[in-house]
This record gives sequence, structure tokens and C-alpha cells, in this order.
Amino acid sequence: MAKILISPSRYVQGAGEMKKLGTYAAGYGKKALILISPGGYKRIGAEIEESFKDADCGLSFDYFNGECSKNEIDRISGIMKEKGCDLMIGIVICKNKYQCVERATCKSKNQRV
Repeated sequence: MAKILISPSRYVQGAGEMKKLGTYAAGYGKKALILISPGGYKRIGAEIEESFKDADCGLSFDYFNGECSKNEIDRISGIMKEKGCDLMIGIVICKNKYQCVERATCKSKNQRV
């Protein structure tokens, strides 16, 4: 039986790395949709906005609705199109649900995960 590991193409973790998010994002696209929970936004939304201030990448926030579903994937895909986003960043609170939506949204847009 095959054993398969599917993981992000890049994973960054460490003290102070969130302050560099805008710089990292600029290497992948021109405008990022930040998918985050309301509580996550309250905790680190200002820090994320600050990280994009001098980056060559715009940003827009939207809240994850809590369940990975076709409707949520379609909703987020629509938001990306409406806001002109070519990159999505999931601020992970509940890893499995966010990964599901990120992968499916990117797949629906024929984008690399």
C-alpha cells in the first residue's frame, strides 16, 4: 500500500515570522486573500496588516465560516475573483478544515497549493 504525504510547498514557523508575511506573500502573488477566524483577526489582524504595509502585495481579509464544504469553497473562490486575489493565505486555527478549503479553492482555480 502506498504511503502519501501531501504538504504545503513552503512552511515557515518561528518567532517574528508573522511580521514578514507580506514579504513572503509578494513572492507568490500580487494580492492575497487572508482567510482567518474572527478571533484570529482580533489577535493578529493588525500585525498581518502591518506586514503588508511595505510589501509589493495587496491584501484582503475574509472569515472562514467554520466548515469545509462545497458551498464554502465556492464562496471563497467567488471572493477571490471579486477582489482580484491571486493568492490565498490561511491563518490556521483548525488545521484540517483550513487545509481542505485552501486545497479545494486552489484546485478550482487551477492554482498551485
